[in-house]
Amino acid sequence: MTSLIKAAALIQENGAFLLVQENVARVRGRWNWPQGTVKDGETPEQTAIREAKEETGLDIKIERRLAILTDTFPDTKELHVYLATAVGGGIFFPKDEILDVQYFTFEQIEHMKEKLVGEWIFNTISENR
Repeated sequence: MTSLIKAAALIQENGAFLLVQENVARVRGRWNWPQGTVKDGETPEQTAIREAKEETGLDIKIERRLAILTDTFPDTKELHVYLATAVGGGIFFPKDEILDVQYFTFEQIEHMKEKLVGEWIFNTISENR
């Protein structure tokens, strides 16, 4: 099994966090932050910016790194998570990959923990809000 390095953007605006609803088989319907695999020649930060644009249509600015997680999916060696803010673009997403894109307050995320891709999303948001 390949151990991938991935990166994610936790986009925050006015006290709410942007999540994407997955449309891929193993996690269809579950909520996640925009994330993807680091490509050759790309830094995790660049990956987070690219994936945010691809999955949400938003241009983002990285504020800071929140975490490097190692307990996510079996094929993932590390997941670098960055706090970000939207600086341009508009919500637009590929329907074959993403079902929906929405902002949620911390309280809303707390009540939908079972609908998240993994508990690490809630834990990271909880530790960094």
